[in-house]
Amino acid sequence: MKRFIPIVVLLLSLCPRAEAQWWSALFGNEPLRISLILPFAVDEGNPSTDFMDFYSGALTAVETQRNRGRDIDLDVIDFRQYGRSNESLSLLAERLKGRDLVIGPANAADIRGVAHICREMQIPFVSPLDRGAESLVAGNPYFFQVPVPKDWQIANMIRNIDPYGGTVTVFQTENPDDEYAAKVRAALEDAGIGYRTMSYQIAKGIEMSEKLLPAFENGKRHQVIIACEEEAFASDVIRNLNLIARTVDGFEVYASGRIRNFETIERDALHNLDVHIFSPYYIDYQDADTHSFILRYRALYHTEPTAFAFSGYDITSFFISALRDLRSTFLYYIDYYTMQMTQGNFRFIKTEEGSGYVNIRTRDVEYRRDGTTVVY
Repeated sequence: MKRFIPIVVLLLSLCPRAEAQWWSALFGNEPLRISLILPFAVDEGNPSTDFMDFYSGALTAVETQRNRGRDIDLDVIDFRQYGRSNESLSLLAERLKGRDLVIGPANAADIRGVAHICREMQIPFVSPLDRGAESLVAGNPYFFQVPVPKDWQIANMIRNIDPYGGTVTVFQTENPDDEYAAKVRAALEDAGIGYRTMSYQIAKGIEMSEKLLPAFENGKRHQVIIACEEEAFASDVIRNLNLIARTVDGFEVYASGRIRNFETIERDALHNLDVHIFSPYYIDYQDADTHSFILRYRALYHTEPTAFAFSGYDITSFFISALRDLRSTFLYYIDYYTMQMTQGNFRFIKTEEGSGYVNIRTRDVEYRRDGTTVVY
C-alpha cells in the first residue's frame, strides 16, 4: 500500500523506537477499539452475503495488523438487531462508548442516527458504501465519507485535460437536462478550458462516423470527453470514434469509470482510443499488495474476495494505518494522508469549517495503445 503522510509525522516516525511502542504511545496499553456496524440480518435466516464479504475483508485487515503487533478490538454489530428508533439508538450508544472508530452502517437512512451518536461522543465515523450519505457530512467534524462524490470524479477527469494540447470535444446526448453533461461542461469552464460539443441521436449512430470524420484532422491531438454515463450512448460514441481512428490518429478519450462495465464496448476499442477512466473503484490485479491480500483471503476463507471484501479490507486498513501514523493529530492531518489501496485510493478533505471529510481520490486508469493498462 502506497501512502503519503505529513513531514512532521514522518520525522516522528524516524525516532528509533519500535513501531509497537508508538502504538502503545497512542493508545496506552489499551487496544484500538473499532466497531463495525452493518445490516447482516443474521437472525432473519437469510444473512446478507455482501455485508458478510465486507466483514470478511475487514477481519482480514484486522488480522494483518494484529500479526504486526497491533492490539485491535473489533466489535461487530448487526444493525438489524437495533434499528432507527430513538430507543434502539440509545441502546446502541451505550455499546459505542469508549470506541476509537466506528465503520458503518451501509446506507444513508441507517447512517444518520449512528453518525449523530458519534458526533456527540467525538468518535470518528466512517460511511463506507452509500454515495447518498454525502449530505450528512455537513455539521459533523467526525464524519468520513468514503465513496468519491460525482463532482470530484469529474474534477479529477478534467484535471487531466491539457488546455493547450489540441482540440477538446465533448460528446453529449441531445437531452438538455442531462445532469452529468452539465457538470462536465461546468468543470471545463471553471478550469478555463475551451471546448466544442457534439451530440446526436443514437438511432442515427450507424451513419455518424462518416459525418464526424471531417471534424477530426489527422496528425492533430484530439482530446474527447464522453459526457454521458448511459451505456447505449457511450458505447455508440466509442464505436464511432474507433471507426474514425482507422484513418485519423491522435485520439485521447476521457470517460466515467462506469464504461468499463459496459458489455457492449469492446476492450480493444478502449486501447485503440487511449481511453482514460476515473472511477471510485478499480482492482489492479497486477499490484503486489492486491495479490498479497487475495492470497491471505483465500487462505482464510477458501474463496475469492468480492468487491465488498476488497472494500472492507481497504477501509479498515486505511483507518488503522491513519490512526497509527497520525496518533493524536489524526483529525488535524488526515487531509495530508493519502493511500493507494487494493481497490481504491483515499484522500480525505474537509468540505468546510465545522463539517466532516469526503474522499476525493479516484482510481485513474489508462488503456494504452500498446495493449497495457496502467492504474494510478
